[in-house]
Amino acid sequence: MENDRNLANVGRKTGVPGQNLQHFVSNSSWSGEAVILGVEAEVKVHPAFQEAVLVLDESVEEKAGEHSAGASRQHNGRLGKIEMSQVGVFLALVTPEICTWIDGDLYLPCAWFEESHAEQRGQAGVPAELAFKTKPELGWEMIKRTQERQIPFVAVTMDDLYGRNEALRQNLNAAGIEYYGDIPANTKVYLEKPQIIHPLTKKGLPSKTAQVVGTAYEVRELR
Repeated sequence: MENDRNLANVGRKTGVPGQNLQHFVSNSSWSGEAVILGVEAEVKVHPAFQEAVLVLDESVEEKAGEHSAGASRQHNGRLGKIEMSQVGVFLALVTPEICTWIDGDLYLPCAWFEESHAEQRGQAGVPAELAFKTKPELGWEMIKRTQERQIPFVAVTMDDLYGRNEALRQNLNAAGIEYYGDIPANTKVYLEKPQIIHPLTKKGLPSKTAQVVGTAYEVRELR
């Protein structure tokens, strides 16, 4: 199915009534985590995935209103503008021959945790214990889960939304995970480690404002 991947069209393609599929997805007591664990169990032993790359990215669905969990006016990459949308953060294992979804989590904007959205959270079935997390934070949690469950991967790749996040990069580096992340072309970097100094104030105390001594380059200058 190349486009219009909604439940009605999936039903027509598979011969299953669309209402049955809608009930299964929305109301049945199936476990999303159990599905993920089942996929992971297969991937662990499948020879095609032993040298796979882990891709961190998001997927966006346009929504007509705010009733769906996490729906709000936010950037929709598919439309190239701010629109009422629902966003999921996902991990996929990718090789030159095959790609499979391995984990995912719904992104809930900060506004969804405000008191004004309490009724919506209840109606949408948002667990009471959830707290706001940024997309990079969700991504890092999934990467940790993947590593803890011993899913084989050789590196992590990500676009600049995640690549420019310093905390995520530091976490990956501390965990010894090889990664490749896009960053904005005007990001400044140093070819040699710069000095961080705190000049003395008139009172002879180190200034709270640090100065960076070294030559910085925008990454687009280094191509």
